[in-house]
Amino acid sequence: MTQYAEKCEVPVGQEPRCFVADSLPAEAACTNVDGFTVVGDNLLILQWKDGQDLSASERALFERITAQCPATVMIIVGDAEAMTVNSLRVARQGQIGPCESADLESVRNAIRKWSAWALANPAVRRHQEVSWN
Repeated sequence: MTQYAEKCEVPVGQEPRCFVADSLPAEAACTNVDGFTVVGDNLLILQWKDGQDLSASERALFERITAQCPATVMIIVGDAEAMTVNSLRVARQGQIGPCESADLESVRNAIRKWSAWALANPAVRRHQEVSWN
């Protein structure tokens, strides 16, 4: 099986343009996602933030997607370009948790822990949410 990958880069310091903004209601907004993967039919979304709070559209997206899908969102606060991490927040089951102090290695460990949980708890076989942390 051949895998294809597309690369789309937005210059550092610029927000991606929402080319469909004029097609959406005024209160709707586009947001970008920095990383997305699937393990055992469970979704993991990675969102890097440079210190600012989540936008209203990001908050709504992360709360809704984790409430309605087998999804977890890890919100990494730090500098994505320099790969430095200050804190980590996790959204799951419709709730966004508090910021916890973190570094790059602790984020990697959280992803490893989530991956092991996701492999052991495939979404297609799971009847109820089982905590991975």
